[in-house]
Amino acid sequence: MPINTQSHGNTQAHSETGRRDAGSIANRQDRRIHLAEVKQCLQGVHFPADKSELVNYAKEHHASLRILDTLEQLSTSEFGSPNAKPIPEYKDLDAVLREIEKVDRTD
Repeated sequence: MPINTQSHGNTQAHSETGRRDAGSIANRQDRRIHLAEVKQCLQGVHFPADKSELVNYAKEHHASLRILDTLEQLSTSEFGSPNAKPIPEYKDLDAVLREIEKVDRTD
C-alpha cells in the first residue's frame, strides 16, 4: 500500500502557506467585518476618548468579547517609565479604527 508522502515532512511548505494565507482575501474580509462591528459598537462614544473610555463604553453596551479584546489591545502609556508618553486620546472613531488596523497587522 503506498504511503501518503504529502502529510510527512513538509512542515516548511505548510508554514509558508499559513503566512501567505494571513493576507488572504478571506482574512481581509474578516478584518473589514470586525472593523464594522467595532464601528457599530462604538457609535455614540463622545470623542476625544482614551482607551479606558472606549472599553468602558463597549462594556456598557454589551460588546462581544472579541471587540473588548480588540479594544484592550490598543496602546497605553507606560506608567513609571522615564519615557512615559501621555495616554493616547483618539479624536474620532476613524482614528480608533486606524489604530485597530495597526494592531491587527502586528498580530
